[in-house]
Amino acid sequence: MQRKALLPALAAILFIIYGGPGALAQSIPLDYESQQRLKTDLAGRVVFVEVTPTPGAFEDPAFIAKRFGQGVPVMREGRAVIVTSWYLVTGAASVVVTSADGSVSEPATVLAELQDKGIAVLSIPPGIAARLARPPAAPAVLTEPDKSKYFYCVTPASLGMWVLTETFIVEKAPFPLEGLYLAPGVLAPGTVLFDGLGVPAAIAARESFQGNGITIVAPLADPPPLPAPQGGTTTGDGTTTDETGDTDDDAQM
Repeated sequence: MQRKALLPALAAILFIIYGGPGALAQSIPLDYESQQRLKTDLAGRVVFVEVTPTPGAFEDPAFIAKRFGQGVPVMREGRAVIVTSWYLVTGAASVVVTSADGSVSEPATVLAELQDKGIAVLSIPPGIAARLARPPAAPAVLTEPDKSKYFYCVTPASLGMWVLTETFIVEKAPFPLEGLYLAPGVLAPGTVLFDGLGVPAAIAARESFQGNGITIVAPLADPPPLPAPQGGTTTGDGTTTDETGDTDDDAQM
């Protein structure tokens, strides 16, 4: 009887911690057909990433554990690429990308490692590009934590079997991870977070360093630039020019 009495109290505590009424504004569809359509749609837009780490000076390459995660094809700076977690790819000797249906596996090139943003950028192998359910598109912009906005994830239980889950952004990550966010739950590196419209918005960078069931989340798109001060424009070097053409440095002189 005591255990039954504790269940409503526990549910109320979790409800308060994770956002109250606003947090329930959007969630996974309840009917089976809608869930299946959503899973199929999202699963067709992710890829699997397999990383073989570079062995250390005294390590046998045959015994180096591989890393596994996800990635997502998107348009970045006008180019179709795969974005995944920096923590998954860093120190890689080789990277292999596999299509969501498991039919094609091809090596990929690491184009950029953006540690401060928590992401790595990979090339899209031709065979993988041919298997994508949709062409790569621009990712959604993630700006502020919003507990009322759910994000969907798909993770494989086995080949061809996907699990649909959801999470939301709790808060911004603390120093020195400014620009990243925190989401409840433990997601594998590179797990893609899709918004309510099915547009990729972020990826799971890694589990929190504290091991507290929180995932560090990296936005896929760069945040919009800050507005220039009123009456002036911001130049490429970060200085501000007023309406007369004088810069901040001129004004200080």
